[in-house]
Amino acid sequence: MNDWKMHQWDLSPYSVTPAASLLSRCVSVGAASQEEIDSAFSDPNPVFSLHLHETEEQIRKQKQLDEVQLQLELLKLEEQSADVTHGFHLSEFHFLQLCD
Repeated sequence: MNDWKMHQWDLSPYSVTPAASLLSRCVSVGAASQEEIDSAFSDPNPVFSLHLHETEEQIRKQKQLDEVQLQLELLKLEEQSADVTHGFHLSEFHFLQLCD
């Protein structure tokens, strides 16, 4: 029983979390450096990886571009429907003037 307690005690302070394992693999394959990881834990606004930061920026910019393109499409549709609606109402108004 004493052996089991010693084994349990040895594992708990030194167990490797999945996150630590992932970080270790990133360093080993060169996807991140140990310095990047260390700075990420010491910086109030951490940037884990320059590549990740650049990718996040690209995604953010693409999202903004998509939103602007959607707004442009909506404005074009409003313009088209306004032209049709405006013409219809003008012809109705013209017809009513002729009837008077």
